[in-house]
Amino acid sequence: MNPSVATRTTTWVCRGFAAPSAAHAAKPMQDAILSRPAGGGPAELATVAVCDGHGHAKHFRSGIGSKVAATAAVESLSALMKQLARTEVRESMLPVFRAKLAREIYDRWQEIVARHAACEPFPERRLGKLTEGERSLVERFPQVAYGSTMLAASFGARFGLLVRIGDGVIACCNDAGETQLPFQEAEKQGPQTASLSLPNAVDLIEVRLVSYGSDPPPAFVALASDGYPDAVGGVQEFLRRVKVFHGLMRDQGVGGFAKELARHLQDEQGSLFDDTTIGLLIRSDFAAGRRS
Repeated sequence: MNPSVATRTTTWVCRGFAAPSAAHAAKPMQDAILSRPAGGGPAELATVAVCDGHGHAKHFRSGIGSKVAATAAVESLSALMKQLARTEVRESMLPVFRAKLAREIYDRWQEIVARHAACEPFPERRLGKLTEGERSLVERFPQVAYGSTMLAASFGARFGLLVRIGDGVIACCNDAGETQLPFQEAEKQGPQTASLSLPNAVDLIEVRLVSYGSDPPPAFVALASDGYPDAVGGVQEFLRRVKVFHGLMRDQGVGGFAKELARHLQDEQGSLFDDTTIGLLIRSDFAAGRRS
């Protein structure tokens, strides 16, 4: 593919799917998903974020924290992609992007959750359920109550950026159905996964650059909170299912695929141990499916 042609023609659509676990069916979802443009596209620049609030008792406002994380990620990533739209982006520039993006996402998240905690003080009925150590931690560091992981992707005409802190999986899939994991399996930070609520969160945010060069952009990028890979048997099984996603989209277009995935998640809801959210950023021509 000629890069100049890709620059003129590449657009993206976003889709999102969510299913509460059977265990959480009576509770608000702790996951959050947000995409831009709000209508899902097609657009020359599209961004999607999937964030997973922690389930431990001390993270009792993680459902709010995940929504704030999704907003912070989408706003920060979209703004950076617009700034770089006319820049010749190279891998050597990634450390600068990472530092800028990590700081902006964390600062946005921290500012909003701190304001929320100040306006809505923690009630005794919540604090009273914590151990002495947990209560002391939350009272000294209110952001702990809002703890969340974050996955985000933003793609334009010539390149894309992927962002992660914590667990969850991002997979890129090309036109042939070949999959790639841009990030290694997430490492635990002691007994827990990396989180925006940790004091060193800025250092834990990872960023990857996806340059197209002479190759076509990815057919789609899938972002899944850890509830889905855990439910289906791990990351490798998730990748196998991403290939199934590829075949469904190729044959039925994104509309037919969306119905199949929604039905699949509903059927598997009883086996989900955790809330499950899947975000997809799809190249528009691939989303259209095969033309008869």
